[in-house]
Amino acid sequence: MSTRTIVILVVGALLFVLISAALNVVVGALVSIVLVAILLAMAASGGVSTGTRKQFEAKQLAAGYKYATMAGDSSGIAISPQHRLVLLRDTRGQEKQYPFDAIRGWKTNFQESVRVQGAGTGMAGLSAIGAANAMNRDARRLNQKASGLFIELKDIDFPVWRVGFQSQEVQNRWHEILTQYVKEGAA
Repeated sequence: MSTRTIVILVVGALLFVLISAALNVVVGALVSIVLVAILLAMAASGGVSTGTRKQFEAKQLAAGYKYATMAGDSSGIAISPQHRLVLLRDTRGQEKQYPFDAIRGWKTNFQESVRVQGAGTGMAGLSAIGAANAMNRDARRLNQKASGLFIELKDIDFPVWRVGFQSQEVQNRWHEILTQYVKEGAA
């Protein structure tokens, strides 16, 4: 059983105790069973984080990769110049390894938008501020999905991988790593 599953079960047990104490035992037990089932489903589906950035990086470095980085959205990349391999990880934690000659190209994109402000007084003002916040949230989500390091591969099933780096500095660093090792053949 993974650490993640154990944590979820402990949280579920604590919720059971709290809810049972607050409600009568039968209703509390039913509610707790439903909550534990939801938490277990989250653990099984990956709705709960599957490892930290440091764990991913340490695992790849121990496996012989020279550079490894995991983005905030759980996607990641690692490179082994010695074995001429790149490992890519998607947001669901699925990983796939590619030889350098399977890489067709790569590009970075860093997208930002201006912030919308809401103004006004009374209910109209609150409504305008709420609408502005919703627009900002949507724009931020779209910007995050459009930003990152995009790697084009000779792979029919996964022709483009996105590593969701939100920092332009990290994107530029990985662009340079790929240029030196894949394109220029540095050792």
